[in-house]
Amino acid sequence: MKRNWQPEELIENWTLIPAELDLLTKKTATNCLGIALLLKYFQYEGRFPTSKAEIPRDVICYVAQLIKVSPDRFDNYDWQGRTIKAHRALIRNFLGITEATVKDAEDLTAWLETQVLAYELKLESLELAARERLRHLKIEPPTPERLERIVRSAIRRFEDNFCEKSAEKLSSSVRTKLDELLETKDDGNVKINRINYELAVLQALRDGLRCKEIWVVGANRYRNPEEDLPTDFEQQREVYYQALQQPEDVEAFISNLQQQMTDGLAQLDRGIPKNKPVKILTKHNGWIKLSPFAALPKPLNLKRLKTEIEQRWSMTSLLDMLKETDLRVNFTQHFKSVSSRENLKPKVLQKRLLIDLYGLETNTGIKRLSLG
Repeated sequence: MKRNWQPEELIENWTLIPAELDLLTKKTATNCLGIALLLKYFQYEGRFPTSKAEIPRDVICYVAQLIKVSPDRFDNYDWQGRTIKAHRALIRNFLGITEATVKDAEDLTAWLETQVLAYELKLESLELAARERLRHLKIEPPTPERLERIVRSAIRRFEDNFCEKSAEKLSSSVRTKLDELLETKDDGNVKINRINYELAVLQALRDGLRCKEIWVVGANRYRNPEEDLPTDFEQQREVYYQALQQPEDVEAFISNLQQQMTDGLAQLDRGIPKNKPVKILTKHNGWIKLSPFAALPKPLNLKRLKTEIEQRWSMTSLLDMLKETDLRVNFTQHFKSVSSRENLKPKVLQKRLLIDLYGLETNTGIKRLSLG
């Protein structure tokens, strides 16, 4: 809980209504302050505080002023005896809250496994979802340590079931490849082949980073995808979905996408028989073959330019002119790689580009030049 509160926040969250004030009748000043703080804390956090230190001093002073007692009374409140247990029971009865049982823990584990873990795997987010679930069911949450064990149990069960279901869907060939990652030692123990395993992990990591399924703390390009959203996305979700022209319902989005794919495949199926440059081959389960386009006629200005150059510099080839031009103005610097970075030095790259142009123009071929 935050330590500093504004006056309007104290009024909104910590003011006792008449029905709540009735709980304080026939109680000592110390117990009145303790009950009031426990009650309002539970209403705000959904749980009882584990120690006096969790309740901010500003809150203690505000509530004490409301019930007209000294805030120092809270220092004398019995935090470990039977009194606070009775007060918690009083508050539970007033709010209609029940204590968590073993069955409640099992039901919460099953709810997390089936309803939440398919979309969220962060421990903190899962604990928050569990608390909200218990608050909705009007069940007092267990201690933080107990709640963490429940969440971790749900994660373990979800992962076990996920692996079992995934293994059942794998073909025998895929299972064989997975078995190749295992090796049997001389003592008979089966262990993972670290080299093959790490290569598979790196490949999976690469794919995950590219689509931001995995993000890296402190990175820019591979940062948390939530940072790409506007800060008010949750509050203005409907407005942003309208701007993107997308439905808020994920099922509607998927249905629309499936329909587009179905329509596209149907259009392809109808058009292929009429498209002569496109053929479906029998090899490899139906490769698609595209016939090359017919060569376009050479531009008229290019022919005139070649004629003029031959008249002026009949002994100089166009390739020599191309090379000399690049050495003077370095136009090959504008040839950019499709990858995100380049390892070759500019001079080396310039030389290779000129050699490639020579091989293409003279029909020598890039492969033959590389062998020479």
